[in-house]
Amino acid sequence: MGGSIGGIVTAAYLTKYFKRITIIESDDVLSDTFMKSTPNQLLDYRCRLASPTSLGRSGVSQMYHSHVLAGEGYIILQELFPQLKDKLLNEYDVRDYSLKTECRFVVNGFVLNQDLTEDFLWLGIDRFTLETVMRKELCLQYGNQIEWKCNSRVVQLIVDQSLNIVKGIKYRQKHHVDSSSIDLYGDFIIDCTGRNTSSVKWLKER
Repeated sequence: MGGSIGGIVTAAYLTKYFKRITIIESDDVLSDTFMKSTPNQLLDYRCRLASPTSLGRSGVSQMYHSHVLAGEGYIILQELFPQLKDKLLNEYDVRDYSLKTECRFVVNGFVLNQDLTEDFLWLGIDRFTLETVMRKELCLQYGNQIEWKCNSRVVQLIVDQSLNIVKGIKYRQKHHVDSSSIDLYGDFIIDCTGRNTSSVKWLKER
């Protein structure tokens, strides 16, 4: 459940263990605008948008914010998507930042990183570009294992109370809100919907 950064990383990792992975995503993240635009077209599109809603990512309010990829998380992304860093740096004009010479962390007047003995390179990027390029890489590398169901919302968990397990979900297409929900079963259900998750509420209701 969820096809943003958390869902993308989770799906990529699970390709090692599962033959088929289904991602339920509420927005139209596989539109031609996202998936077929050149880096320059994507930047132009990004700069002309008025809000995350006009971007088609109403659930990601921080879409415009600068993001920093640091430490272990950055390493994991490079392991899952070996071409990601090269494409971001050379095609999307993203750049590395030196934690030792180009950044300063100040808390209550104290500089926290002024005496580093080892340098760390952090990648500075906006959420929109990062997520879009990661999704392209996911589809390029693992497209034969992953099925997307966009413009769809999970509305309920399918729970086997006798075994105390979640064995599937019920979802509904956003453009057909009056239609019946669709059942989807799986061996392993993961919620990557973030702060607006309803899983805890649904589990309590069961």
